[in-house]
Amino acid sequence: MIHPGADINTIADFFNDLVNHSDERGLQAAHEVIRSRVNDRHLQQGLTLAADGNHPSIVSRYLSETLPHNWDKDMVHRIRDAVEMWQSGKTAEQILECFGQNYSVSQRYIG
Repeated sequence: MIHPGADINTIADFFNDLVNHSDERGLQAAHEVIRSRVNDRHLQQGLTLAADGNHPSIVSRYLSETLPHNWDKDMVHRIRDAVEMWQSGKTAEQILECFGQNYSVSQRYIG
């Protein structure tokens, strides 16, 4: 389950599965993966907003406002960037870079 205390590899594995599932079945089909694997209600809501096709700026703002209450600041940036990349159709390999050891806010994905 994905929650604020989950390790970075678990979160990266989730995003890999999420991307592969939505590549096969479409973005909206990701709801089943989100519901079954995400325990944090704010992250679950943010991912659902993304899967429903809300504009990335809305999703990013929601995640920026809600995740910092329970998540590490660095992980909030990584997750927010990964969600934005997922919404824009980036590959799993590109998205997983958000969870790499050398990823930093200065490398942030920009639209």
